Amino acid sequence: MNNLSAVGNIGSDAEVRHTPSGAVITSWSFALSSGYGDKRKTTWLRCNLFGDRGEKLAPMLLKGTQVALNGEISLNEYVAKDGTNKSTLELNVSNVTLLGKKDAAAAPAKASLP
Repeated sequence: MNNLSAVGNIGSDAEVRHTPSGAVITSWSFALSSGYGDKRKTTWLRCNLFGDRGEKLAPMLLKGTQVALNGEISLNEYVAKDGTNKSTLELNVSNVTLLGKKDAAAAPAKASLP
C-alpha cells in the first residue's frame, strides 16, 4: 500500500484548473523538512487534489500555511522543453488538515475536509 502522511508548509498558493473533460484539479507545492541542524533538508512535493474539495479549499491553501496531508506518492519523470530528463515527486492528496499559519490571525486555527 502506498500512503504518505506528512506535516509541512505550503510553498506556493494553490492553483485550480479544469481538464478538457471538466474535472477539477487543485495543485500546490509542499515543503517536507527532515533532520536538524546542519543535516536539515527539505524535500519538495507537487500536491494534487482532485474534485470539488480542492476548489473549496483553494482560498485557504496559501503559501506558508502549515498542513497535514495524506495521499499516494509517485515519481513523475518527464522530458523538459530543453530536452533534459526531469523528475518530480507528486502527492495525490486524499486528506488535508489545515493547521494554521505562522501568523495565526491570518488563517483559521484548524479546519479539515476528509
